[in-house]
Amino acid sequence: MKKNAFFAFCAAAFLVASCAGEETTETTDESGEQQEQEMAAESVSYGLDVDKSTLKWKGFEGEDEFHVGTIKFSEGSLTMKGDAVESGSFVVDMTSIEVTDEGMPDKYKAKLQGHLGAEDVWNIAEFASTSVTLGEYKDGELSITLNVLGQEVPATVPVSITVENQVAKIQGDFTVDFTSLNVPLFEPQEEEDESISPVIEFSLLAALAEK
Repeated sequence: MKKNAFFAFCAAAFLVASCAGEETTETTDESGEQQEQEMAAESVSYGLDVDKSTLKWKGFEGEDEFHVGTIKFSEGSLTMKGDAVESGSFVVDMTSIEVTDEGMPDKYKAKLQGHLGAEDVWNIAEFASTSVTLGEYKDGELSITLNVLGQEVPATVPVSITVENQVAKIQGDFTVDFTSLNVPLFEPQEEEDESISPVIEFSLLAALAEK
């Protein structure tokens, strides 16, 4: 009887060890498969389609008044590996600033556009373009660094990045705070309703085709 009990114990121990070994092998296989998939993902480069891309802005004057408009990209690129952004950059053509306020006469639109390009605002004569460098994209937020007026302005903006039919799209609504630039027009004015907010709202749609 003792021998039978001993053999039964050994058999049970062997069975438990075998099951544990199978489970470990399965887990290792799953982990290895995931690593292989990550390694198999290749970097894909995209070029900006400037005609299908839009950047709208909205700036506030005083508490209630605001102006809206558009601005164009001159070029851009994006490199992705899987769902991760490896690198990317855009160049914004500051000379393309346009005011699109509904109901505003054209002559006032032109006057406002000229004012926005003046030395005390975006100083377009000296800084005709603004570059945007893309950083990490995680949990629906993209880190960016703007080089505007010769200064860097970092920001984290909520956008979605999707890829379909060899076209990548970056789109979202967000704000950028330009307080650090010390733009004269953004400084508090004597008349409160003439103060221009340094926080500007943007609506972005960047369409990029696979190269």
